[in-house]
Amino acid sequence: MPGYLPNDKESCGFATLLEWVNYNYQSNRESVGAHNPYVRISAIQYQMRPINNFEEFEKYCEFFVDTASDYRSDFVVFPEMITLQLLSFMPNKKPGDAIRALHKYTPQYEKLFTKLAIKYNINIIAGSHFIVEDDNLYNVSYIFRRDGTFDRQYKIHITPHEKNGGV
Repeated sequence: MPGYLPNDKESCGFATLLEWVNYNYQSNRESVGAHNPYVRISAIQYQMRPINNFEEFEKYCEFFVDTASDYRSDFVVFPEMITLQLLSFMPNKKPGDAIRALHKYTPQYEKLFTKLAIKYNINIIAGSHFIVEDDNLYNVSYIFRRDGTFDRQYKIHITPHEKNGGV
């Protein structure tokens, strides 16, 4: 979307519009009564607190997904950088090294949210998680679909602090 943030030099003023295509949409008005035309979204206000292991992280995340599912939400949205909570039980390191160490939890993170999306029949935007590829650090947001598939979106507008190697 050109011209969305005209004063933002780093994005050249652009923004991104995301569209979720509804393949079940029918243009005749009679179909509206048969299908719910609304999308329910639960946005999570997540309290970062010390935890002892990944299993505690799983427990907290499942609580919120379960609650959103009880409200028949179509999507549940976790905050950016939610996996920073894992640092609370990891050995103390320099900040840059600690962030890179989160990468080793990527398989568990992907397995957890895939399982929760299927179990609770909900689409999960699982915050973001730091991954390392070719020795480069990336802040990546994931969407886990209720059908068990997922996709990644690499952060495209990084902050100056992130660009300089910090977080």
